[in-house]
Amino acid sequence: MERVDVARVREAARVLQPVVRYTPVETSRPLQEAVGAAGRFLSLRVDIADRPGSLAALLALVGDLGGNVLDVEHSRVGSSLSLGEVEVALRLETRGAEHCDRIVEALGGAGFRVLERR
Repeated sequence: MERVDVARVREAARVLQPVVRYTPVETSRPLQEAVGAAGRFLSLRVDIADRPGSLAALLALVGDLGGNVLDVEHSRVGSSLSLGEVEVALRLETRGAEHCDRIVEALGGAGFRVLERR
């Protein structure tokens, strides 16, 4: 697994700070790109039941598997959704490609339908 030199990314952001004003989203972009280049970034769209506790169960499983949730988008509106379904988009930080595979397999094994993986 390729290591991300977080100190170098932060130093680059610090050096550029006086030159250009960045928003928090823009300053996190280099770190996200470095994590993605190391195979440690996983983006998923998952279909879950539209019932109380379904989102909590999905996120608890991801946490139990060691995935770090960076972003969650929960939507009841979508062309591929049936009545009683919700689409959840997740952006996760992982330990690498094999860890990504384990997370996707475990989600499927737990009954969650993974619609897209990037």
